[in-house]
Amino acid sequence: AAVSPDGLSDPGYRLWVQPYLPARTQSYLAGAFSLIPHPTLANRRYVDAADLSWKKTGQPADASYRTSFGPVKTVFMLDPWFKPQAATRTLPAITLSQRLGLSDPTFAVAHSLANTDLPTRLALSTTNKVTVQTPANNLTKWKTLTFNTTDGRFTGSFVLPVGTVPFSGILRQPADSLDAIIGDGHYLLPPTSGTEKTTGELRFQRP
Repeated sequence: AAVSPDGLSDPGYRLWVQPYLPARTQSYLAGAFSLIPHPTLANRRYVDAADLSWKKTGQPADASYRTSFGPVKTVFMLDPWFKPQAATRTLPAITLSQRLGLSDPTFAVAHSLANTDLPTRLALSTTNKVTVQTPANNLTKWKTLTFNTTDGRFTGSFVLPVGTVPFSGILRQPADSLDAIIGDGHYLLPPTSGTEKTTGELRFQRP
């Protein structure tokens, strides 16, 4: 929100962020993006996809990625977020499932971690509670601890032999009905030895 736009009709922005505190040299997240008109929402803009460069200078005390990396490319997307709406005298309710564009209250979940016990499909109740649908036995005790419909954030955890694995991320309401990604986040995997943690991706997708 603090980045200034250029003078173009579709405003462009140049971003440079120091993502580590205290700040360290040769570490940054940087790139350029433009806000273009939303295809279905009047007076709203979004970022379809923009490439950002990410570089980190590692330090021995870091919780994860103690070895330097980058620059690597990461993709930045930005979408308007509308929370669910309660029914009024003149307007019907709009559920979170509808906001996410779900044809039925289930959606797929994928993990970059190779584990056949992790869930592949989740169900969303009318009270916005997320439960595991497949596999029904939910051996990894996958659960959503917080599902914030005001801003789309979510946090949760699952359990592996190495311990409890916390995850967090953000939901999204895609501008394109053919865009299947409705949420993305990452988890922190406890180490099998030593103290350095590793990370992985967690992604929600509609059919």
